[in-house]
Amino acid sequence: MLRRENNFVKGTKNISLGGLLFSAYEKMPVGTPLIFKLQIFVEDSSVKIIELKAKVVGVEDGILSYDTRVAITEISNPNRVLLKQFINYLGA
Repeated sequence: MLRRENNFVKGTKNISLGGLLFSAYEKMPVGTPLIFKLQIFVEDSSVKIIELKAKVVGVEDGILSYDTRVAITEISNPNRVLLKQFINYLGA
C-alpha cells in the first residue's frame, strides 16, 4: 500500500463513483493499491473527509506530471453516499 504523509497528487481531473483521474508527481505502477482521504464539499457547503481504497489501473506520462487513473476498490456505504452528493454538487 502506497502511503504518503505529504500530498503526491498535483490535482484531480475527473471523479466518479467508479474511480478518479488525477495528475501525480510520481509515476506509480499499474496495480499499486492506494488509500485516499478526500476533502469534499456537499450541498449544504459543509466539508467532509471520506476515505476510500483504490488501485492504479493506468498511467500516462505528461510533461511535468503523470495522468493516473485509479479504480475504487473499497468504499463504505456512507462515504459512497457523500461521494455521490459531491459529484452531484459539482454537476449543479
